[in-house]
Amino acid sequence: MESKVHKYFSSDLCIRAAAADTTELVRECKKLQNLSPLATIAMGRALTGAVLMASQLREGQAVGLYFKGDGPLGTLFAEATYESAARAYCAKPQLQALLKNGRWDLPAALGQGTLQVTRTQPFQKQPHIGLVPLWKGEIAPDIAFYLFQSDQVPSIVSLTVHLGPDGEVEAAGGVLLEVLPGASDKVLSQIEKNAEKAEALSSVIIARKPMLDWVKGLSHDPELTEVVHEFPIHYKCRCSQERVDRGLQILGKATLSEMILKGDPAHVTCQFCGRNYTVPVDEIRNILRALESN
Repeated sequence: MESKVHKYFSSDLCIRAAAADTTELVRECKKLQNLSPLATIAMGRALTGAVLMASQLREGQAVGLYFKGDGPLGTLFAEATYESAARAYCAKPQLQALLKNGRWDLPAALGQGTLQVTRTQPFQKQPHIGLVPLWKGEIAPDIAFYLFQSDQVPSIVSLTVHLGPDGEVEAAGGVLLEVLPGASDKVLSQIEKNAEKAEALSSVIIARKPMLDWVKGLSHDPELTEVVHEFPIHYKCRCSQERVDRGLQILGKATLSEMILKGDPAHVTCQFCGRNYTVPVDEIRNILRALESN
């Protein structure tokens, strides 16, 4: 079923919100990369967060989330465009269970580190980069911490990935609610109180309840106006044979020469979608010649 981001504004323009059911997106990511349950939860939350943040940008812009921790999960990356195309990877996609009190221990998997957020737009040579320390290691609170530290935007971020007994994705989605400049402390206080008593988002998605009702439950003002976001949420990898060939150039002349002497083709696996590429020795020679002619 096709899913889209739903965006809302309160009637007094004190808040804006983005909500999405990303169940199919997370399922696709899990299938492409054969993710373990723990990695599915981490990457699913990050993917959903990136999709929601990107929907608040402008056409052609994108947001990337780099979670870099010293835990066993290693680096976790998720990227989404305004047009709702998303992709993700992590350093240890098959990392097995880390449990704490019977629940997946994502903070222990990520460890201590940083969250780097990049925002890119067409024709921009360098992206805008923001960096904050990992605060909770639970993805959603770390995104909220970044928004407050970097943009001075108080926000409620709720991200969920619910797995069934067989480890399959039963529900995934999220809500990003931002308190806009000019809102009073009373508005912020009311939203925080509403968030404390809100129903679990995973239950809402599993029951196929209207996401709008859940967002209204957070808002200080139930009169919300929806802004149409026409783009279907989808997983999109940008890998290609041409990109693989360009990537081999980075190895340098010495490494390429050694590969040619061994007579073995290069085998490359895309970390975003799992697609395998083979570069024959003759093509490696062409790449080396191109480097030597520059």
